[in-house]
Amino acid sequence: MTDTGAQERPGKGQESTLAADQDLEQLTAGLGEDFTCLKREFDSLLGSLSNSVHDATQLTLEHTTLYDSAVGELQSATERAVATAQQLAQRCIALSKELRGTDLLAERTRRLRKSVEALEHQVNKVL
Repeated sequence: MTDTGAQERPGKGQESTLAADQDLEQLTAGLGEDFTCLKREFDSLLGSLSNSVHDATQLTLEHTTLYDSAVGELQSATERAVATAQQLAQRCIALSKELRGTDLLAERTRRLRKSVEALEHQVNKVL
């Protein structure tokens, strides 16, 4: 009978093993919950980082597109300005040539006037 009673009732060693098993089960369940919570937070963080990288990439693409557009417009404006400056320089050269011709004409006119004045003076002496 003692054998049967001993089998039905757990002893001190068996009770501590049962308690340790229950503690392990509770710890394992707690670790599982913690792992699930960490996984959820990690997934959320990864999603947030992915969205941030996507947004930064889109912004960079927009800035690059705007930069390329601005560079293209600046290049076109510069080419137009250079063409206009070249036309202005050519017109200035042409005007300078015309002014030289005008200066020569003015000098000839002064000499002619002096000659006419001298001739008038000679005619006045004769008359």
